[in-house]
Amino acid sequence: MNRLKFLSLAWVTALCCLQPVKADDVPPAMDTRPAINIAELSQKASTGDVAAQVALANAYFYGEGTTEDNQKAYEWYKKAAMQDNAYAQYSLGLIYHMGFGLPQDYKQALYWYGKASNQGSGLAKVRLAGLYHEGNGVAKNEDMAKLLYSDGFDALMKDAQNDIPRAQREIASMYYHGMGIKQDKKAAAQWYHKAAELGNAYAQQEYGEMLEDGIGVPADPVEAFKWYQLAANQGRAESQYYVGTAYYNGKGVTQDYEKAFEWFMRSAQKNDRDGQFIVSLMYYKGQGVVKDEKQGLSWLIKAANQDQARAQLTLGALYLTGDGVPENPNKAYEWFAKSAQNGNKQAANMLADSKVLKDQEAREYDAKIRGYHVIKKPVRAIYNYYLTYNLYNFRGKHIRSYEVPVPLNTTTLAQCQNLAANRQLLKKAKALLDDNLWVELEIMRFKVTGACTKVEIQ
Repeated sequence: MNRLKFLSLAWVTALCCLQPVKADDVPPAMDTRPAINIAELSQKASTGDVAAQVALANAYFYGEGTTEDNQKAYEWYKKAAMQDNAYAQYSLGLIYHMGFGLPQDYKQALYWYGKASNQGSGLAKVRLAGLYHEGNGVAKNEDMAKLLYSDGFDALMKDAQNDIPRAQREIASMYYHGMGIKQDKKAAAQWYHKAAELGNAYAQQEYGEMLEDGIGVPADPVEAFKWYQLAANQGRAESQYYVGTAYYNGKGVTQDYEKAFEWFMRSAQKNDRDGQFIVSLMYYKGQGVVKDEKQGLSWLIKAANQDQARAQLTLGALYLTGDGVPENPNKAYEWFAKSAQNGNKQAANMLADSKVLKDQEAREYDAKIRGYHVIKKPVRAIYNYYLTYNLYNFRGKHIRSYEVPVPLNTTTLAQCQNLAANRQLLKKAKALLDDNLWVELEIMRFKVTGACTKVEIQ
């Protein structure tokens, strides 16, 4: 599910299509959540206690009772897997499969799924079937995939009917996605509900999402919020993020920016990169918290360092404009590249423009724009980006795009600020042009009128 789809922040209107940090393909968390004592678990795990090793790995993976740490989770799953624990072997396979905390490796995923499958793990059989179906890490084999899906479903259904939440959750997932069986969203909702009622935090969140979207069940945002809250109360960082979005938008609960910030911060403190990004933006905006651009930058960097694509794009824009950081086109280019590599199309466009700007001879010219003069393609793109992207909007500066007419007879403070801000940006664009008649005309169009005093436009 899209983790930013709830947000109606004006300064995030350009943000879309962010995927969850951990989506459906994750090791199910422990089905019950007693208070987690990391020190005690660590001591037991160090003695070779397999159950403690698995519990400790789960705690690190989900950030329950400690900071989320995929590397430590991997290490403890590996220790338990070496002692032939089927669930740990399955979890290792899934970590390799999805690339959580280490490079994606289908062959290693195949190996560990295989070991768990040989011990009868329905979870592993289903994931192994997926590899054969897609031909990842092994030659594509539909007959083998069908056999494994069937065996896995039977094993999981047996456990699900015995009220094992983890199995119920997986059965729900199979119905939801049509993995080896006919897709049935209604059946998926029913099984997620069963697991959720038994305390499985992942199922609680998934059932909440189905309620919110009206998938397989009638839409009910109030009931959805209840399940998000239950999952969040168990310490699940992603669920805490969802609670934050609900409070921010007032969906299923009374709108409350301070509570939204509180829940986003809980998620961020558990190393959730999307939570860190939104905390950053709320600090910049001063929404639900006292405005603090230093804190905003700090959390933005944390999110960017965790490959949060929108954070990387925004950080690149900051370096490009020198807004709150030393202006550094090379660093901007690096962050745009990282964001683009993480699938951000807008960053890819910015990267292409930056490449052209870095090569003077390769600059391209566009046709005339609005009857003025020619302007180089990359400069136009970047200039328009400055004016429309959230970099300035989330800082409370309501700057108009050059493509939207601005009245010259301005009288209000906001309009005066728009004119002044546009003029400043145009001066930056002017420095990038050899032939700057177009920019000169634009600067004249955004002139500061007599109604705008020096005091007003500062």
